[in-house]
Amino acid sequence: MKAVEVIGHGSLPFITSITSGYAASMGVDIPLRVVASFTDKSGEVEFIIKGEWDKDTKLINQVRKGFLNKYLNRIKDRGIRLEIDSRIPPGIGLKSGASVSVYSVLAATQLLELSFSENDVIHQALNISKAVSGFYSASLDGIYASLKGGVVYTDNMGGRVISWYTGVPNKFVIIAYRGSSGSDLLSRMREIRRYGELFKKIFDVGQKGGHLKAATLNGILFSILGNLDYETLVETLTEGAVAACIAGTGPSLCIFVREDDVDRFDAMLRDKGYKTLITRPTSKGYSYKVIED
Repeated sequence: MKAVEVIGHGSLPFITSITSGYAASMGVDIPLRVVASFTDKSGEVEFIIKGEWDKDTKLINQVRKGFLNKYLNRIKDRGIRLEIDSRIPPGIGLKSGASVSVYSVLAATQLLELSFSENDVIHQALNISKAVSGFYSASLDGIYASLKGGVVYTDNMGGRVISWYTGVPNKFVIIAYRGSSGSDLLSRMREIRRYGELFKKIFDVGQKGGHLKAATLNGILFSILGNLDYETLVETLTEGAVAACIAGTGPSLCIFVREDDVDRFDAMLRDKGYKTLITRPTSKGYSYKVIED
């Protein structure tokens, strides 16, 4: 039976929308593969989960109920299988769920031959995000950067893309994390939002092309207000990191370094008890192919 394979990647949100409503993300080369295929189980939707991403059953259920079930009537005497193989660690601020949702929608759209534009795919993924998190536009930056690569700046409250850069910093990124739970931000939210205008100014620095400067400024301020590991973040900068930021709302630290410095900073972060993931920003978008049996 027919199948569609979609190959994509994750995103690194380096400015989170909870501070001012504005957000920024860049594509990172952490692989994600989704294969959508028909089965002979009429009306059924089956998921096969591989790799790192295996926890968010709420999102899986929403992909099924909020999207796939709407279009099952287009096929007769068949069902759909989605095989998801994501290497994006969940729960560390990299918006793994946003990437999984948009690539699941994209693969199923191609399989069912729906006349969806790229914006339609993004809209459907945002609907899934809203059903799971309660916020329609919360993942706009992550979905866009994961789908198209490059660096994107968004007004998440307004649901619009402000600027998109196809070029990315020519550096390595070390993502350092300790667990799969974020910081306790609820008790600090009011305090963080008091600085919304300052975060917006940082956002403006980035969307004028100062991506790494904005990432670092945001990382320093947010790590202080969010009670994250400010000391380690600043130490990496004093030791020669090109830039350092927080992934989304944490808890991960993301360090931009030159190739010759990767091993040194990787060892430094591991000595502090972090797990690490080494990747690079990417300007590539997705690719797909149709497989006919």
